[in-house]
Amino acid sequence: MSRERVRDIAVDFDPVGVGRRIRHARKVREWRQGDLARATGLSTGLISCYELGLRTPRLVNMLRIAAAVRRSLDYLVTGRGERN
Repeated sequence: MSRERVRDIAVDFDPVGVGRRIRHARKVREWRQGDLARATGLSTGLISCYELGLRTPRLVNMLRIAAAVRRSLDYLVTGRGERN
C-alpha cells in the first residue's frame, strides 16, 4: 500500500462510519450482535460499542469482523471498495 493511500485512510477514518458499516454488514447477513460476537470471538458489548462509534476497533478485531461478515477491510474502514 502506498504512503498516499495510508494517509488517505488515516484522514478518512471515522469511527461512527465504521460502526455503521459493521452494523449494516451484520444485518445483511441477518445476524444479531451475538451472532457476530460468536463468529469473531469478541463480546456482544464490544460489538455494540463499535457499532455505536463509542470505541475504535483494533486492527486485529477489524480483520476478524471483516472476515466474519465477508466484507473487505477497506470497505469497513473507508466505505470504498466492495459492498456485497
